[in-house]
Amino acid sequence: MPLLLSKLSSNTFIVAISNVFIMALPVSWVAAFFYLLSVFFGRFGYDSISVTLGYVGEMTGHMFPLLLNIFFATYHSSLLRLPKAAPITCALASFFIVSQQWDLISPVIALPNNFAIAFLTAYASCSIISKLNKLRLFSFDKFISAADTSIQMMATCVLTLAILIIGSHFSVVIYATFIQPGIVLPKLDPTSFYDGLLYEFIRGMLWSLGVNGHNILHMYKTELYDISIANMADWKNFGTDLNIISTNFYLITTNTQPC
Repeated sequence: MPLLLSKLSSNTFIVAISNVFIMALPVSWVAAFFYLLSVFFGRFGYDSISVTLGYVGEMTGHMFPLLLNIFFATYHSSLLRLPKAAPITCALASFFIVSQQWDLISPVIALPNNFAIAFLTAYASCSIISKLNKLRLFSFDKFISAADTSIQMMATCVLTLAILIIGSHFSVVIYATFIQPGIVLPKLDPTSFYDGLLYEFIRGMLWSLGVNGHNILHMYKTELYDISIANMADWKNFGTDLNIISTNFYLITTNTQPC
């Protein structure tokens, strides 16, 4: 176990992820602060200010995966001794495109919200550009003119994005054709404590890997959200007991929590 922990702590990829999360942590604090202010003003009847502050907190929270993508591309390009413009541009553009291909765009605002895709696209962009930089045609030479440098950077970005998009497209096709039909997910009963515990355990395990569990369990989203709305209306009007899954699910889905 100590040897494994030592290898993990010295792994450059894991160290980079850890450093990036630390760099982006203030953004999470800002989002949480605006949420708290929204609740505070809402308690005292300032509904307009509360809604505005809640919206600011929500939008700030949705920026978190984007910042992770940019920070990781910046950090990894520094390790590979690459000019930062091309890796950041490719990482951000591929993050949007790949998320769209995998249907991982947030339903609240049209921004990608998957942590794993944010890291993978940034890592892949830097790695591909590093490989291309070893070729004479795409190498960045500080002694050439600014116009030639811009042309080289554009060509590198276009080729990198093309490789990522094509690779992602084939992955989507393979997953949808061969893997997804064989995946059989269990039925979850929102009134069952054990089903709720299973759902939260899987979601927590995915979060520990930096993956938004609700994106992975998206097939339950629509049904659970509808059940949550109906159940909370019954609870408010008739005193019906709240479901096990829906309460926590509703809080996270409606972004009333910073995470």
